[in-house]
Amino acid sequence: MSANWYQTLRKEFEEILGFVHKGFEDGFSAHEVECGLWQRMLNLGRSLYGSWLDLFGDGDAGERIVLEDGREVRRLEALHRREIQNVFGQFELQRAVYGTREGQKIEAVPLDERLQLPQEKNSYLLQDWDQELAVQMPYAAVSATLERILGFEQSVHTLERNQREMAVAAEDFWSERPTPPPEQEGEILVCTADCKGVPMRGGAKLPAGMEPPATGGMRPGSKKMALLGAVYSIDPLVRTPEEVLEALFAEAPRNTPPPARPKPCFKYVRAALQRDEEDTTAPQVQTIFQWMAEQSRERNGEGEKKVVLLMDGQESLWQAGWDYLPAREEVTEILDLLHATAYLWEAAHLFHPLASEAARAFVKEQT
Repeated sequence: MSANWYQTLRKEFEEILGFVHKGFEDGFSAHEVECGLWQRMLNLGRSLYGSWLDLFGDGDAGERIVLEDGREVRRLEALHRREIQNVFGQFELQRAVYGTREGQKIEAVPLDERLQLPQEKNSYLLQDWDQELAVQMPYAAVSATLERILGFEQSVHTLERNQREMAVAAEDFWSERPTPPPEQEGEILVCTADCKGVPMRGGAKLPAGMEPPATGGMRPGSKKMALLGAVYSIDPLVRTPEEVLEALFAEAPRNTPPPARPKPCFKYVRAALQRDEEDTTAPQVQTIFQWMAEQSRERNGEGEKKVVLLMDGQESLWQAGWDYLPAREEVTEILDLLHATAYLWEAAHLFHPLASEAARAFVKEQT
């Protein structure tokens, strides 16, 4: 790093210190100081990161290098440009690349390998932030949110593409996840699965006059069912049926808090939205239940834990459980009570007014 870089960075840091001092002397509000510091820290981070990149130059490793497979390739004459987008902004690299000749496949980029850069433009940290927000909100909202924080915009197309490419690594993520320590697990191993509707984004609009007739709710085919599976261990909580019932229909807050319930240990949740050529859900059933079976073998290899299969009444899911999980005589099957009570509430409102005490009493009696 040249002396000029040190002087530039030192000047920026001194400007930050001067801003804080001026904020005190001139009576800046806490909000003004916070906003001013945040912007200056982003600028300082950009300068520091850019200076760090400059230390590596173009990554020239000599006229020729030998690849891992023993082949020798030469340095191409022209430097190749690459952009990096991280939380501090956009950066540009000019890199030495190696191959047989210009226009053919680039065999090696020493600078990219030294910096361990991702294949895509966005840094791993920025991808992580994008992905964390994208599971909670639309892509446009992700872009707008991070633009307010970081000061630059990302296109919806870029966010969508990055999400698709990150999804490819899901299988490797699950296969490399370590098995939880046995001494930290609960006594019971629970496997559970359920289907969830996922709204599908529509394509181009049909010409006027060709739209399907309006119907209540979502249009047919506008949702596809995804399959979610979860595996966790937990210690038992012994209750009578009457205690379970009273917990569901407690009328008022208790004077004393209820006893502490055991907490799930190492709860892993996985989802799949997959179809085969015939548009059946067989691939996602295989993905989720095969994964649950693998979790069961890894976390209960000696068979010391009781295994519970907890689901609603969908027969195809139970069939999958019998096909993939341990033998039925080794598994305790539980039909989820809350799914059943939802139907009881629907029935109650056929006989009694909505949200009435009579409806509540009816559901409690039937439960």
